[in-house]
Amino acid sequence: MSTYRYFVIFLISFVLRLVLGWPNLIHLDHAMTHDSALYLRLAEELRHGSFPSFLRTPGYPLFLAFTGASHNSTSGMILIAQMLLDSGTGVLLAALAWRLWRRSEIALCTGLLWAFCPVAAMMSCQYMSESLYLALTAAALYLALRSPSWVGAIAQGVCWGAATLTRPAVLFMPFIACFFFAIRSDPVHTRRWAVTRRWAVQAAAAAIYVSTIAGWIGFNYARSGHAVFSLVADVNYYIMDYPCVKMVDELSWSSYAQLWVLNPRKADLIRQTRVDSLVKACGLGKGAGSASDVLWAVCDDPATVFRLRTEAASRLRGRFFTLLGIHAVGVLQTLRPIPPWKLGGMIATLVDCFRLFLLPVAFFVLVFRRWYWFLGFVMVWAVVALLLPGPGGLWRYRAMVEPVFTLVLAAAFAPALFSTADGSRRRWGIRSDY
Repeated sequence: MSTYRYFVIFLISFVLRLVLGWPNLIHLDHAMTHDSALYLRLAEELRHGSFPSFLRTPGYPLFLAFTGASHNSTSGMILIAQMLLDSGTGVLLAALAWRLWRRSEIALCTGLLWAFCPVAAMMSCQYMSESLYLALTAAALYLALRSPSWVGAIAQGVCWGAATLTRPAVLFMPFIACFFFAIRSDPVHTRRWAVTRRWAVQAAAAAIYVSTIAGWIGFNYARSGHAVFSLVADVNYYIMDYPCVKMVDELSWSSYAQLWVLNPRKADLIRQTRVDSLVKACGLGKGAGSASDVLWAVCDDPATVFRLRTEAASRLRGRFFTLLGIHAVGVLQTLRPIPPWKLGGMIATLVDCFRLFLLPVAFFVLVFRRWYWFLGFVMVWAVVALLLPGPGGLWRYRAMVEPVFTLVLAAAFAPALFSTADGSRRRWGIRSDY
């Protein structure tokens, strides 16, 4: 596919995000969330040479620090930079689709589908880490599909490390990608030495990624005496999993699922009142506000976090299937369409509904075509990205899988959409190397 069409994909993506995010550019406080304030504070700490958090990782705060944001001042240039990053992600995904299938119609459709992806567009218009993570992930996936080289392996490992330091909840994603791209059957490089080299390059990329993560763990050990990468999983366990299991014990499964999927705000308020006994058992929160406030106040203290997690684990022993069930309910909540009161209004909601409606059909089409390698990669990626974060499903969790969902939709429907008359194919500049 020509460079001109990549530029068109980038331009369409950026214009749509600029139009969608214009209200946030005018009123920057609309782009702020609770997490945004924490990221901005950490960016200011980084400019002073410190990073006090063990819950957050430095990827997104570094990005904010480089773009000049601070706890007391923000700039619309940060949002524009995120829109540019997200538009670049669409170009990388189109190039990735071209490398996977060597079909221009799939590559073009991938880029256009990403341009009209409501979740990705919405994330790029807020002070959130998803746009940076998605750009780094798309770059790593694209590098994994290039002709195997040691320079590419180094770049791929660095991109994976930077992506995980941006979103620590996706710690195992790079290993999944390296494994699937190592076992992929490449129609261009089929000789035995090429297969061996592909395995070696992916192993090298994984090793560089591991060294990046080990470096951050070593830094945390040097400053605290605790060898931790991030406390996200531990904090989520006693802040989300433990109270949700208590809610299941008090409600029926149907009532619990209905509450979280249809009325998540009420469910979250109920959840916050179910952690009092845990706080009291650990001797915390004397005169310090609600139990939920106490838990968030100590989330950067490794010793206290480990004590709370141990106490929660002792109370949830033997409840594996209950935990699995509440995480499955979280996946259902994550896969809800964007509500019309979000950015983009009813149009974004309808587009998101249409994408979600087409996904099962697209999976069926790819099964019919026997594209098993790609389906296996997508399914494992989606399960890890959606099931692990926790029972309180959020649209930002779905942003982690929107790239592979976009590839699924494009691979399933692009050949049918563009397999029209030869004149139409020439007008779009579409060709296939297969």
